[in-house]
Amino acid sequence: MSTAYIPGKTKLPANWAARQTADGRWYFIDHVNKKTQWDLPVPEKYEVFKEGDALPPNWEARKAVDGRWYFVNHVTKTTQWNLPQRAPVSTSQSTVKANFVETMFTTTSSTSSDDDDDDD
Repeated sequence: MSTAYIPGKTKLPANWAARQTADGRWYFIDHVNKKTQWDLPVPEKYEVFKEGDALPPNWEARKAVDGRWYFVNHVTKTTQWNLPQRAPVSTSQSTVKANFVETMFTTTSSTSSDDDDDDD
């Protein structure tokens, strides 16, 4: 695919740069993933993190000295440049949550009834 890059006018995603070869062909550098490509990167394809965005549990976002966001996993004690993905909730997790809520409601209802009996 031929790129239609116009220096100073074509907006690149954050942390991307454009360079030109000696023969005038443009290529693009992804500084986060340390890769290059001939095709113009499309900003919509890349997830962007904004301060205050929700992260999966046990993750934290920090800003590097150069302004790039990186992500800390406090469970595995690792870091990464890519935005962490939320894991889908499994059926067993949903069932546990539902059972917990049901148990809490049942316990609360029973306790309320017992308290009413004591007042009589």
